[in-house]
Amino acid sequence: MESQKSIHHMQLHPGPFEKMKSGLKKSELRLNDEKRQQVKIGDYIEFTSRSDSSQKILTAVNYLKMYPTFHELFLGVQADYPTWEEEDFIKSMYEYYSLEEEATYGALEIGVELVTSNPSTICPECGSPSADNLTCWDMLGIICSWEWSDSELQKEHFLTVASYNLQHPAQFEEKALSQLRTALAEYLDHGVSPSELRRRASTAFEGSRKVLKKETDRITHLTQWPMTISAVYAEGNARGAAERVRDWGKSIRENGM
Repeated sequence: MESQKSIHHMQLHPGPFEKMKSGLKKSELRLNDEKRQQVKIGDYIEFTSRSDSSQKILTAVNYLKMYPTFHELFLGVQADYPTWEEEDFIKSMYEYYSLEEEATYGALEIGVELVTSNPSTICPECGSPSADNLTCWDMLGIICSWEWSDSELQKEHFLTVASYNLQHPAQFEEKALSQLRTALAEYLDHGVSPSELRRRASTAFEGSRKVLKKETDRITHLTQWPMTISAVYAEGNARGAAERVRDWGKSIRENGM
């Protein structure tokens, strides 16, 4: 499993948005405030057009350069923007940020490159491509519905749901995820039954112990997995789904735990 990468969200005016979409704009200049300090090389930034929120582009961060002032930021990027005048540039920065913010945080140049895949077709947690315009949650629902006519798949219900949850962890408390990782290993390595695993989970999380995070505390990180739910869904092919679920669970066991 690759290291976790975050997806950050920013807005752009139509002109800069179109330039970035075309590949002409290769950096974004911002205040280096707390939000921007969370950005790391290798992370993704999804830019949304301020004029049309349905228009989005996904970029990957390939470098970060910090500057103490907007003046020094201008000097650092001047070669890439030869038509810019310093006075106009700094004036435009002060339209968004104050002198006090500049003195407190400094400035940041974020180098980006376009990601060819449409961000609306990629799961922001597991990196799975969309299939038949379905989200990962939609695919999970369909796979579970196949259990009604597939007794072998029904036997793997725990593995299906556990694999899905481990690849979509943002909503869960870390203790709950740790318990689920242990349960998956016990199921695959030692054949512990789902009923026993449910009993252990109910004991571990009885009373006030939380499983789910508050929505305001959930942070999505993109993690690339060698196998995701789209491979189990297989473009709606129910035949052989149980075996694909087993391969999915084993892949998570081998690559993510």
